[in-house]
Amino acid sequence: MKGAPERIVDRCATILVDGHEQPLTADWRDAFNQAYLELGGLGERVLGFCDLPLPADKLVTRRVRYFVRCFGPSFSGLCAPCQ
Repeated sequence: MKGAPERIVDRCATILVDGHEQPLTADWRDAFNQAYLELGGLGERVLGFCDLPLPADKLVTRRVRYFVRCFGPSFSGLCAPCQ
């Protein structure tokens, strides 16, 4: 999923660091806010990304909603496109 970084990170319980999921602690949220404000302060349009791998046998709409609600996506990163 991609979108406004503050809305994406609010939906996440974990963060992807060096290819491994870690809890999205207050320290990581502070680092996120600092990076987001710095990129935004440069006049960049900033996007946030997250993902939630789902088992192929669970891809039924009702179950997808259950997985998102119970397990939450993992925050993957910020992107400010190059001009």
